[in-house]
Amino acid sequence: MTPEFEEKLARVQLSLLERGTQIQHLHKQLDEAIQETVRSKAKLVSQESRAEAASSLAEAEVALKTLKSLGKNVDKRPEYARAAMMMKLSTDELTKENYGGSLFATNQVKAQIRDLQDMLESEQPDKSDAAPAGKPAAASEFEVRLAKLQAMLDEKDTQVQNLSKKLAETIQETIRSKARLRSQENKADAASSLAEAEVALKTLQDAPAGAEKRPEFAQANALMAMGTDELQKENYSGSLYLTNQVKALVKDVQEKTQGREQLSLTDGETLFALPLPLKSLAGGKVREQPAADAAVAWSVERGAPLTAYSSKGLWVHVKGEDERWGWIFYNLIAGP
Repeated sequence: MTPEFEEKLARVQLSLLERGTQIQHLHKQLDEAIQETVRSKAKLVSQESRAEAASSLAEAEVALKTLKSLGKNVDKRPEYARAAMMMKLSTDELTKENYGGSLFATNQVKAQIRDLQDMLESEQPDKSDAAPAGKPAAASEFEVRLAKLQAMLDEKDTQVQNLSKKLAETIQETIRSKARLRSQENKADAASSLAEAEVALKTLQDAPAGAEKRPEFAQANALMAMGTDELQKENYSGSLYLTNQVKALVKDVQEKTQGREQLSLTDGETLFALPLPLKSLAGGKVREQPAADAAVAWSVERGAPLTAYSSKGLWVHVKGEDERWGWIFYNLIAGP
């Protein structure tokens, strides 16, 4: 494999690690938003009936069991675990006679099942994976490997887009639910929280390492606009929820950009969208510069936790648990 080809392979592998971290973060945000929506619906006089909620729950349960019967260790996948968690939430809310919340949760289960079915179908072997005829074996092996990794990256990009869309829809549902409540908050509380969120958001503009360019910054701006609109509509509960989301996002960005102020980027060094939690695949050397002949900064053992902040060619800029910085070769690391 030529250096040019290996660098291309490294870029795709590192992008996969980056997307994986983004997906985990979005799943966490989505789960929290769903929980808030269910809590909001519990405060409403439900417009749905027990029969409708129970029927929807039964449908989701059958769909989940059918999915599990497919084998392929489906029940070991995080997507299945998330659907099972939502099933339990729906069952609990039905027991509490929160029929609106139960229906919302089972609809989330059904959506999760559809997504997992699509993922399973996309993972079916493709005849196009066979090595193209008439090409050197080494080149064909590389092309097939790169094509598979690129397909995985495309799939994760789609997951990021879908999760972002679901998160936005869930937040909208939360706000609609809160708008139907007789707000327990007053205008002064909502206006004060909005002002605090605005100040917090402005601090990101002066943050190091281009924090204002992160996707969370755009998301926070969108939530701020929604918070202002809900305040004007006198939906104080909804406005407070949104501004609290803004403040949480700002805090999250600040925590994740800690350490970046210590970075002095070199030519060709590219920052990741957010710090990546990684581990070393084997014992190896972390070097002071992104080069095989550079001085050794320290040695890592197999499984040692690392946090990656950027990359340059085949090298990844990492920080160890002891706050030491250095560069490690891309094929010596993996997700935790």
